[in-house]
Amino acid sequence: MVNFTKRMRIKYDDLWQKSLNHPFIEQLAEGNLDKKAFRYYLIQDYYYLAHFSKIYDLIVQTTEDDELRCFFEQASRNFENGEKAIRQHFFEELLITTNEIETVPIAPTAYHYVSHIYRNFYTEAISVTLAALLPCPWLYFEISSRLIHQHSPEAIYQRWIEAYSGDEIEQQITKLCQIIDFHAQKANESELKAMEESFKISSQLELDFWQMALSQEQW
Repeated sequence: MVNFTKRMRIKYDDLWQKSLNHPFIEQLAEGNLDKKAFRYYLIQDYYYLAHFSKIYDLIVQTTEDDELRCFFEQASRNFENGEKAIRQHFFEELLITTNEIETVPIAPTAYHYVSHIYRNFYTEAISVTLAALLPCPWLYFEISSRLIHQHSPEAIYQRWIEAYSGDEIEQQITKLCQIIDFHAQKANESELKAMEESFKISSQLELDFWQMALSQEQW
């Protein structure tokens, strides 16, 4: 029997392919993405990642599962020392100030994505929250794996691509998949359905996030 995570990746491949081939990603790889769109993406993603990190901390604080606690403690450290630190360099290079981050309104898609994850955390089994969290790192790793050797002519875009590659990131995704697959094996039909729905919505919102940045989406 195919594991839950592999089955979800196959079932919703159409959404993932649309992300992999979205104009935002293609233009980023080609080096001709409008810097305004990239700046808008970074500001909205700052909001998203801040709450993504809070969910990690909430899981650490509330779970009685030692494996989950250890995984998300490490994931939180990796985020602080990796992705968050890299983003700070991007902000400095693009002159994105703290005031700008605080005053730019949160776009609908960023708001909906964060709300989706919180809703799952507070109303569903932990397995459903894990399924909601998975598409983000997994999709970014796939994007990086596909584009890293194309060498975007725009240096900052190439650094963004490189930020999501490497054995450590791949191992973290593999471990999260294993944890989710373990929970899926124990889940009843209702919980499995909720896990799938959660994974699907996050996959759709990942796709929507690129378009949000490209169009600089507003309410």
